[in-house]
Amino acid sequence: SEDTEAKKTQEGSMGVAAYYDSVAKNYSQQYQRDNLKTGKKYPQNYYRLQKIVQRLAVMGAKSVYEVGTGEGTPLAMLARMGFQVAGCDISEKMVELTREHMKEVNVDPSRIQWADIEDSLTMANQMVYGPFDALIALGVMPHVAKDNVALGNMRMLLRKGGRVHIE
Repeated sequence: SEDTEAKKTQEGSMGVAAYYDSVAKNYSQQYQRDNLKTGKKYPQNYYRLQKIVQRLAVMGAKSVYEVGTGEGTPLAMLARMGFQVAGCDISEKMVELTREHMKEVNVDPSRIQWADIEDSLTMANQMVYGPFDALIALGVMPHVAKDNVALGNMRMLLRKGGRVHIE
């Protein structure tokens, strides 16, 4: 039934949020360039961010929305590069950390909010900052129960001809 599916989606979202709340404090270590030298941990997010920056530059994007901001390293880097940024995460702790990063790069922290990509009502107010040239969702889709709903919600944030970058 629809009620059962809705409950499963909500429970799944709550589990994802709880997990990311629990790892938020040390999440930025995945972006540390020093991991290249030590070899202790493969810095997959460091390389992923390089590819995203290259793609955004090639397409000439000026504004970027991030679904699943994590602790804010990618958005802070993009803001320092001159991109207009905004984003959301399902983890309250990740939202708090991203807002702190936004303050450090002189971006209004209210551009970051809690939202569920599968619920357009939780993110519709973000349209005030858009539409965006590009949207990035890095490591988000494995946590999504309804791909079509999430992709539709991503599309509503983009300008005509905008691009979604999903990893």
